[in-house]
Amino acid sequence: SVLVAVAVVTSAVWVVLRGLDDGVVVAVAATVGLAGAGHVVAPGAALLVGRRRAAQLGVRLESLRAAQRAALIDTVVLDQDGTVTTGRLRVTSVKPLEPDHERNLRWFAGALSHAGDHPISQAIAQLSARGHVAEVQHVDGRGVLGSVDRHPVRVGSPAWLGAPAEESLWRTVAVEVDSRVLGTLEVADDIREKAPESVRRLRDLGLDVHLVSASRPDRAEHVALTVGLTEAHHGSAADLVQQLTAEGRSVAVASSTSVDGALPLSTTAGHDGIVLDDLDVRRVGQALETARTVTAGVARGRTVATIGTVVGVAVAAAGLAGPDLTAGVAALSTAAAAFAATR
Repeated sequence: SVLVAVAVVTSAVWVVLRGLDDGVVVAVAATVGLAGAGHVVAPGAALLVGRRRAAQLGVRLESLRAAQRAALIDTVVLDQDGTVTTGRLRVTSVKPLEPDHERNLRWFAGALSHAGDHPISQAIAQLSARGHVAEVQHVDGRGVLGSVDRHPVRVGSPAWLGAPAEESLWRTVAVEVDSRVLGTLEVADDIREKAPESVRRLRDLGLDVHLVSASRPDRAEHVALTVGLTEAHHGSAADLVQQLTAEGRSVAVASSTSVDGALPLSTTAGHDGIVLDDLDVRRVGQALETARTVTAGVARGRTVATIGTVVGVAVAAAGLAGPDLTAGVAALSTAAAAFAATR
């Protein structure tokens, strides 16, 4: 490097002008000045502190390489399920035919739904505790029937129960108890409460954000608008990533499956990606922000290390310090580099 060349030339000049003994002292001092370990220590220190901070946020940085790659990302593709939504469904509306039916509507529908494993059943089950359920039968494409506390109950499509149903963007489920329809429930995608705020944060970081969804187009568009995006992409994440990378974008994908050509942000990303406790879009932003912090720390540490090395070689070359003092400068430079890398 330039500094090595300067040290060698300076040592030779000292040999010529002041003799071999002084030349050797300067050569040794300059060599010690070059021995500062700041360039080696800074990346490790930045990654160590970054990993600790990331772990508190539910993020695991697998390697410095992954962090540096993440710091260059300018576009994020979010798989709807798990990122801006929880990946589950929830009851968004309870509509009893009569006002005094709401309590029974919730109780019987929720109790019977505890016996089902369909996502709609799991959502409705949140309406009540378990009751005494018996004789449960699942009717494909229609719903479920059974006995709750000795009352015959059916929960399913309005057409199956002969119940009135309004036009709805989401799924409408009717509830019948003792052969009498009590009302309907609306079940929708469970949008994360802080998803709009988290999407704004991604944009504040200068990232272009895209949403990919396998849902019905009108439902996907509704989710996109709710979280602050103008549209949802209905193709595959792989097709969108291919299009974006062809435009020269650096892309990260938050999804349960990896996509070629993109940095994976998932719960099982592996060595080349960033592992998240879950796909919550808030965590996606925190992961990318932490990666940028680590990379910036590495750059700061290396800058400080370079300055320290220059000072050490300059002092030695000028004959102002021997090996002992130059070693002290090198040690101080290494410590300063590590400190700067972790700020």
